[in-house]
Amino acid sequence: MSPLQFRFWNRYQRQYLYEPKKKATLLLATITVLLVLIYLFGIRNQITLIKERLAFIKEKETKIKTMNENLEILSTIRPVYSQSAGSIRKLEDYIPDEEALPDLLEYMSISAPNYGFQLIGLFPREEPSDDPNLKATRLDIRFSGSPQRVFDLIKELENYKRFIGVNSIVIGSGQVYGYEETRLDVTVYSLKEANE
Repeated sequence: MSPLQFRFWNRYQRQYLYEPKKKATLLLATITVLLVLIYLFGIRNQITLIKERLAFIKEKETKIKTMNENLEILSTIRPVYSQSAGSIRKLEDYIPDEEALPDLLEYMSISAPNYGFQLIGLFPREEPSDDPNLKATRLDIRFSGSPQRVFDLIKELENYKRFIGVNSIVIGSGQVYGYEETRLDVTVYSLKEANE
């Protein structure tokens, strides 16, 4: 091979055989490093964030499902009431939370004079419930004075403790021991604790 041909061959190898391979290898290595860096500092964080958001959405869906189930339970006990002591507003959606019931009774006893009526008796007792998820409590309230004032007090209690609703209210009046007495019978429901 002549020196001219040899030089040509060397230049040919350099330009067309080795240089492209070298450039391709370098380009491939650069792309690989870039992809690794993008994954480590970008995509991985996004994947983690997406997983967290999906878990959060699933948790919210579970809570909404539970809430809807509770609403279905409560819709089966919409307020039904009868009244015989004049024109009295319907008391609705005032079921005291089970744990708040003793506090509610104490608060009513203390607050009664401020509302212009005398509380003669306040008797809670457990009632049989048609729904296994609900605990029924019957409140027998005996008082003298305006029934409307009792409603005003119970309405104020809505902000005092948690309330959910009412099943039935019966209001009646009569003479007891020579005194005019008004009776308010309220059947309230609370969601049972999981361990009950």
